[in-house]
Amino acid sequence: MSTISQRDPFRIFLSGSTADFGKTRVSLDAALRKAQCHAIHQADFPQTEADTVLKLANLIAPCDILVHLIGPQPGSIAKAEHVAEYLAIADKDGGFLRSRADLRSQLGDFSGLTYTQWEVLIALHLGIAVFVYADATHADPAHPQRQHLDRLRSISRHATPFADDHDLCIKVMADLMYHYRQTLPAAQLPEIFRPSNLPGGYTNRIFLGRDEFLGKVRASLLSQTGATAITQSAGSSVQAPAATSLNGLGGIGKTHAAVEYAHRYRGDYTALLFLSGENPERLRSTLCGLCGVLHLDAQGNLPPDEPIRFAAAVEWLANHRDWLLIVDNVDDEGAATELTALLSQFTNGHVLITSRLHGWSDNVEALDLSVLSPEAATDLLRALAKDRRGDKTTDHALARLLVDLLEGLPLAIQQAAGYINEQRLSFEQALDYYQEQATELLGWFNSLTIPYQAPEQVGPLPVLFTWKSSFDKLAPDTRRWLRVFAHYAPDPIPEFLLESRPEHSDQVKARHRAALAALAQAEKYSLLTRDPEQPQFKLHRLVQQIIRLSASEEDKATAIAEGIQLIAESDPGDSLDVRSWSRWDPLQAHAQALCIHTTDDTVPERLAWLLAFLGALLHAKGLYAQSEPLK
Repeated sequence: MSTISQRDPFRIFLSGSTADFGKTRVSLDAALRKAQCHAIHQADFPQTEADTVLKLANLIAPCDILVHLIGPQPGSIAKAEHVAEYLAIADKDGGFLRSRADLRSQLGDFSGLTYTQWEVLIALHLGIAVFVYADATHADPAHPQRQHLDRLRSISRHATPFADDHDLCIKVMADLMYHYRQTLPAAQLPEIFRPSNLPGGYTNRIFLGRDEFLGKVRASLLSQTGATAITQSAGSSVQAPAATSLNGLGGIGKTHAAVEYAHRYRGDYTALLFLSGENPERLRSTLCGLCGVLHLDAQGNLPPDEPIRFAAAVEWLANHRDWLLIVDNVDDEGAATELTALLSQFTNGHVLITSRLHGWSDNVEALDLSVLSPEAATDLLRALAKDRRGDKTTDHALARLLVDLLEGLPLAIQQAAGYINEQRLSFEQALDYYQEQATELLGWFNSLTIPYQAPEQVGPLPVLFTWKSSFDKLAPDTRRWLRVFAHYAPDPIPEFLLESRPEHSDQVKARHRAALAALAQAEKYSLLTRDPEQPQFKLHRLVQQIIRLSASEEDKATAIAEGIQLIAESDPGDSLDVRSWSRWDPLQAHAQALCIHTTDDTVPERLAWLLAFLGALLHAKGLYAQSEPLK
């Protein structure tokens, strides 16, 4: 038998009777190849060779893992001469299964063992990791392979049940992810085994003028005993922070900086995780949501109660290493207090916080994210509006004047570029427009009070300035739909809300088409971002706030009613049925926001329906405190 000095960690042997699992191996092989793994099985024998135990051993020896599938058919019994041929070589190394004497004693003279059963025995002899899966009938005492199952159970190789090929693939991939995370450095992990729920709206977006700041973030995170925050003021420094906080104004680019850091250093982390910290409820809810990202319920045995899932996610973070956890928009004192209390359990990875709060505890290092420098802001505007340049000799100077007007705020620059591109303006025309409209717009701004840093302060003028200019140019239908989505939560909004089904009326289908057209126009003006990887979109919370505050009471009531109607028409299912939670979970925060924005003076027709289903959902998840206000 050939010997292998170093096994390939991504070489996996698929063991199972062809009669039971021929097609299953094809499905599993395809899933493994997507994960950059090389699947090997009996079909890889050269056509001129017959099955022998020794040839199986030579195929298995270079593998790092053996996936053993147990079905009703045990397979062909190995010939005595093939067994003797293999044992003559294996016993020279100190005895077959020398480290598994308990198992060896159960095998007797090895008669009656099939080639498929020999595969798992060879892997155990060689010290190869073995994952065992059995079809749903394996619990039956009359199962044909009961003796084989009992032998494996006696050495703590319990079989994981699976219902079908899809279920098997999910469970195998979850086990492989856990195995690789425990045995490989982060840099060697295939992307598919690096859990991530980073927001996709920032993928491939231009990021300028922040390299030095990201260097400070990196230094802070590397010095952690656990967290870092992106905040508004530098705060006090600490020698070994438990977290790093990135502080700054609304629209200054805190979230973009945090996500950009994650992408630049993704090879150093085993998982890239993202939470929303806008209030304690959202912090707990999104932490529970990590159970899905981390495949903690791949075996289907994790109860739906959110307190249990919360504990499971916290336990995972406490017991695993080298992850990055971004906690976004921690602008609520209650959420900050709860997060701070958790930091002592989050010491095995890096915690990066974005926040507008001041006065973090001493174990959080606050890094101030300021507006872009004039040069970086000019470069950003020119890059975003690259197709609308006029005279090249004055291009840079005009762009510089415009970004000075926008005070270097990235969100305002993005919206201004969207306006320039959509209206097909040169920088000179855009500058003339903004200067001509300044007096009128300033009077309009002063009529609003939009908190963005502290309750007594009003929104940043540049964002109001660029938003009003763009909003007035939108089609009436686009403004209408932006008002609807402004009353949702500042979380990604799933586009399945706008998917028409055959049973929908023509009126509903027309409404969905109008909403999708509105998203397309709003995206051109940079008033929202669409995720290139998942069917979802997001409005910046500051833009949502401006839209809500500038709307009439009548428009607000209409927007809330239409927002509820969209959820109802999407038919998310019975909220008490766990099977419907894959649709309810991305809608939960939005349903709560619609209820919160509703006033006693304007009660939408379907509010009672939403309250009933949302209350039932929260109660089923054990979120009694959140469901109480809905009664």
